[in-house]
Amino acid sequence: FHRFLWQSENKIQKFEFNRVVFGINASPFIAQFVAQYNARQFGKDMQRAQETILKSTYMDDSMDSLPTDVEAIQLFNDLTMIWEKAGMTTHKWLSNKLEVAEQIPAEKLAQEFKLENNQEIAVKTLGLKWISNEDAFTYEALKKLPDKITKRSFLSTLARIFDPLGFLSPFIIRGKIITQKL
Repeated sequence: FHRFLWQSENKIQKFEFNRVVFGINASPFIAQFVAQYNARQFGKDMQRAQETILKSTYMDDSMDSLPTDVEAIQLFNDLTMIWEKAGMTTHKWLSNKLEVAEQIPAEKLAQEFKLENNQEIAVKTLGLKWISNEDAFTYEALKKLPDKITKRSFLSTLARIFDPLGFLSPFIIRGKIITQKL
């Protein structure tokens, strides 16, 4: 719990958050803990959905891959049921298979996703951009380097790269080696 004491007119009041506070150091842990708790609590009879939450969810984004459209639609239904039992609603669904996306209510699809046309749909998640039609991940490089490159600016630029999945590790390690040599 986060509690705040507020003093006004020689009277102390106690305020308490009843939601997850984002921006504090423990927020990622709390979000993961709550998601995993809900998976264990409400997903006992939905093994695949429970596994997706436990192993393929980071913060509020789940990314998983299934061999068939039928399994993907079942996973959508099971995940939706688990989150509803936990008092949460799901949204921003996306699939690289049109047949799966057609089974998801339009209001639950990612806003970028349009069923009318087969345009390239890209959504950003976990620091990466996923192009659904191609089923490919891309990463947008820094658009502008500092005017003057110093050790501090180099390290700062390197530290800004968000890559929890480790796709960019071969490139990040090169930057870290350069930093050591500097």
